[in-house]
Amino acid sequence: MSDFATAPIHVFQRVRDMSGGGVEFIARFYPYDDFPILFSGNTKDDVAQKARDWREEQLEKYAKVREVKLENARKAREAKQRKAKV
Repeated sequence: MSDFATAPIHVFQRVRDMSGGGVEFIARFYPYDDFPILFSGNTKDDVAQKARDWREEQLEKYAKVREVKLENARKAREAKQRKAKV
């Protein structure tokens, strides 16, 4: 799997029939199979920014979860060491 933090964002212009809203843009992370998510909007910059914002939000969430897991692992090691000394 590719590194999500550095995955390039590809933007595509979709052409729909005029009854469906006309032109629309889509952004995707590359490689597409590793990151199956789409962002849509009315402008190229809009969809690229949506993808960057979403990526940043996910990376922040991951960092917080990782901190909690590391802290819990540290506490578990300390408890195990205390128990072994008794």
